[in-house]
Amino acid sequence: MIHINRIQIEAFRGIKKLQLEPHGQNFGICGPNGSGKSAIVDAIEFCLTGQVTRLSGRGRGEISVEQHAGHIDFKSAPERSKVKIWANVPSLQHDITLSRSLANPSVYVVTPDLPEVHQIIRQIENHPEFVLARREVEKSISSVPSERANIVQTLLRLQKIGAIRASFNRYYNSCQSEHSEAKKLLTNARNEFKDILHISELKKDKILAVINQLREKLTLPSINRITSKTSFLAFDSQLPRATKLKILDPETRLKNLHERFEDFNRIRLTLVMMMEELLNNKKRLAGMQKRFIPSAQDQQSSSKFFKNSDKKIVDSSSESDKEFKKIYDEITSSLANFRSYCRNLQKQLIDPSNAQTLNVSDTDVNPLVIAVDTFLQSVDFSSSGLSKLRDTLKLKWMTNSQTLAIFNQVATTHLGLNETNYERDLAISQLTLIQDRFDRYTKVMTFTSNKGDKLKKAEKLLEHFDNVSSATLESIYDEVAADFADYYKYLNGDETSFEGKLSSSGGRVDLAVDFHGRGKFPAIAYHSEGHQDSMGLCLFLALTKYTLKESFTIAVIDDVVGSVDISHRNKLCRLLRRKFPNTQFILTTHDPAWFHYMKTEGLLEDGYIFKNWSVDEGPDNQRDRDIWDAIEASLKEDDVQTAKTLIRSHLAHIFAFLSDNL
Repeated sequence: MIHINRIQIEAFRGIKKLQLEPHGQNFGICGPNGSGKSAIVDAIEFCLTGQVTRLSGRGRGEISVEQHAGHIDFKSAPERSKVKIWANVPSLQHDITLSRSLANPSVYVVTPDLPEVHQIIRQIENHPEFVLARREVEKSISSVPSERANIVQTLLRLQKIGAIRASFNRYYNSCQSEHSEAKKLLTNARNEFKDILHISELKKDKILAVINQLREKLTLPSINRITSKTSFLAFDSQLPRATKLKILDPETRLKNLHERFEDFNRIRLTLVMMMEELLNNKKRLAGMQKRFIPSAQDQQSSSKFFKNSDKKIVDSSSESDKEFKKIYDEITSSLANFRSYCRNLQKQLIDPSNAQTLNVSDTDVNPLVIAVDTFLQSVDFSSSGLSKLRDTLKLKWMTNSQTLAIFNQVATTHLGLNETNYERDLAISQLTLIQDRFDRYTKVMTFTSNKGDKLKKAEKLLEHFDNVSSATLESIYDEVAADFADYYKYLNGDETSFEGKLSSSGGRVDLAVDFHGRGKFPAIAYHSEGHQDSMGLCLFLALTKYTLKESFTIAVIDDVVGSVDISHRNKLCRLLRRKFPNTQFILTTHDPAWFHYMKTEGLLEDGYIFKNWSVDEGPDNQRDRDIWDAIEASLKEDDVQTAKTLIRSHLAHIFAFLSDNL
């Protein structure tokens, strides 16, 4: 990867314009909270990757690099927000310049424009883990195993393992849901099959007993076995194919027919009364004749007559016209209904073989239909027209009530409703329904079995993937854990037996660490927060070393080491310097004493002090000076408190340093 020589930042985050010169060496930035330190970290990350981790990820909502990474005063001019880095590529022995603008964060400009240089930039873009903030340190140690798996696998570039497992897991859950629904369908189908058979449990002998009893009524032989292809109706040319029949007993069917006959007579008598009432009301009859006796021309086109008559009535606001229209509608609609009853009853009762019994024939019924049709076509409300229709409706055969016995005898003979036929129809209907429920039950059984097989395969697939991926990850994690433990023991000499164990299972990564030889426990169980912070840093270093190997040439660590206590600071400085001699560390801290300690230990070659920050000017920064120069400057500004703090922390550092080096 690279070593940074110079950084130029314009209108980015809280910085309007700033230039820093690390010269490819370890570099530090010290300042209080809110002084702009993290803005430097964000600028470096943006220039190298096009991203700002702080502005992305879960919980960021509508925050984005494009909208919020620039200085607030240049929000409408993203092209002015830009970062440029001058760097050296050790593997190529090339100096390069790299720049990006918020106008198009995904596009960078690099010189020299060589394929091997672009390859280095793409490598950096794919490994944004070179930036470590305190929250990432905390999460790697304190997160639940599933979240830690995401963090660790991201650092190791193993996200696809998690993504693939998530796909397999979704497929398994889907299969499980489908199988569960299929079992519900099977339960319903089983219950429906039992209900139609009227048995409490589906046993072969009980099913066959019901089916063979019905087959006997159809003179069909008994069956002694059932398969998914069994047909309960062995049909021949004399048995109808299975259909869903609605079988009614003879008494019910005769009753329904008799009720239809009574409805027919009721409508007929109502019409007769309506005709007589109109014929007896001379004034109303005259009004109807005035409005509804068609002309000779209209009679040739009944549709035209009806159209004109309706329009005339509708357009009129006269109450009498509305009354006549109501009478007109009532008579014509009643006649239309009556005509339908005529035809329906005619179909059900008229049969050449039994018509003489009721003394009715097709010629007796037809005059009714013809008379109604004639009236509906002409709507003749003349006295003669109404009288003719009334007389036809009062035909003797219609008013001469037949005895119920004769009616039932003829209807029964005509409809073929004897007891033998009824039992036969009922058996066919029941077997048809049983067959339907049985077919559905067998189909659902097959469907459920297939879903069960699918679930087993999904389960085996997920299990196999977990076993293979866990075995692969274990070998990786063992190597990482060895470096992790080595770094931690280097920092904490009192924990010589310390061991760390990373283990993977089912999309989880568990971290167990030794606690003074008493066993392995979760890192947050017994160790202090300071020890947990140092574990997070050591884990980051071990993971990044495994991922980048010789390419681990730069690390930006944002205010992480500040939580390390004085007794461990020298060891941390030596760890970074000795274990990673080819890595350029850019570190930020809010602790001036710690900043100077890192310089004294030789970890930092140079750095900047950020005193404060303003939205208009950005960081109030100055090149780091000698500690005694800083103390003298504070006294000249009459800032005794700062001078006292610097002296106290520096003397503590000096004596600790001398003691450690005895």
